[in-house]
Amino acid sequence: EKQLPVFHTQHCSVNPNSPLAEGNPGNEFMEIVKPLAGENIIKKNVNSGFIGTNLKQLLDEKGITNLVFAGLTTDHCVSTTVRMAGNFGYKTWLINDATATFDKVSIGGEKFSAQLMHDTAVASINGEFAEVVNFKDAFEM
Repeated sequence: EKQLPVFHTQHCSVNPNSPLAEGNPGNEFMEIVKPLAGENIIKKNVNSGFIGTNLKQLLDEKGITNLVFAGLTTDHCVSTTVRMAGNFGYKTWLINDATATFDKVSIGGEKFSAQLMHDTAVASINGEFAEVVNFKDAFEM
């Protein structure tokens, strides 16, 4: 309704054997978030959407100062990009229930649930680098 610009970041691993390498099925956008015509796609090969890309340049050229984040994975790419956006001075929001991550295992073999990893990453971001909101509240901003 508001016709706001949308920027998608796509992680493209430089390792050809990675599921996230270009051309591999894991690199494709999920149907629910597939970019629409005219939406920007920023390809990256590191955690941050700002490193090695023209994302900051595009945002600045368009006069964009407010950013809303969603995606995978909360504790890697999302967290890194949100933190950098905050460091660059953008007003940032993270949509808590539109981000996710995966189960992790520590070097000692302890298993951490995806929910715990997500909640920890969100807690680390909230109030310092972004305001965390839920999906339904994001549309009231």
